[in-house]
Amino acid sequence: MSPKLDRETRRKPIIEISLEIIKRGGIQKLTIKEISKQIGISEQAICF
Repeated sequence: MSPKLDRETRRKPIIEISLEIIKRGGIQKLTIKEISKQIGISEQAICF
C-alpha cells in the first residue's frame, strides 16, 4: 500500500493538469474523469 500524500502534495499536480487541459481544450474539456486519466489516479481520489 502506498503512503498517504498530504493535501498540498496531491493538489499541485491536479491544478497543473487542470490548467493544461483548459489550455488545450477549453473549460468544457475539464472534467474529473479527464484529470484522473491524465494523472493516473481514481476519480474518487480527486474528489476526496
